[in-house]
Amino acid sequence: MYTGASVGWGKTLVAGEPKPTLPTEAAGEVFAEAMGAEALNIYGQGNATVTVDLGEDGPERTYTTVVGANEDILEEALEAVDVEGLEEAYEDEFETYHELR
Repeated sequence: MYTGASVGWGKTLVAGEPKPTLPTEAAGEVFAEAMGAEALNIYGQGNATVTVDLGEDGPERTYTTVVGANEDILEEALEAVDVEGLEEAYEDEFETYHELR
């Protein structure tokens, strides 16, 4: 899935994977940044590395991202993310995410 790429070529202003998802989602972020978009994880930090851990059911969910067409849009999008609510709703995914970061 390359939703982040759609921001880079102007289809949307913002895209994201606000809960930990498979590391393959990083491709959309890489494409969008190459086209001038801005991207951070839901904690407002860069996603410099993508970690992968294989669990009993395949790759663990290890990646979050929010991609915005520019810095202002990205900042506004990050303000809308309820990080605490997501961590409570997806406890197992976030436990793995924090262990690998």
